[in-house]
Amino acid sequence: MGWDACSFTYWPVTRNFSDKTVPDKDFFYSAMDRINPVYIFCFGAAAFNILFPRERFAYGKWVTGHFSIMALPSIDALMPDNRLLKNFTWRMINSLSLS
Repeated sequence: MGWDACSFTYWPVTRNFSDKTVPDKDFFYSAMDRINPVYIFCFGAAAFNILFPRERFAYGKWVTGHFSIMALPSIDALMPDNRLLKNFTWRMINSLSLS
């Protein structure tokens, strides 16, 4: 994408409590409030369902509060040589611009 390495980050939608990983969308959104991202990419239904528990997972743009979130395939789905899914994901991300 040509984005500067300091212009993006990863932030989980879960936290670890007592050696258990638990969903925590408030933790995620509190970080987003501080970071104030231009784009949020949500990879996969598991993460999506934490952020949008009442919605059915579907690829595309979702809006919650003042955040726009791009729902994309999971990293696991992209790891095998699934060229169609990788191309689809690339086109979705590439359609955005930081300008």
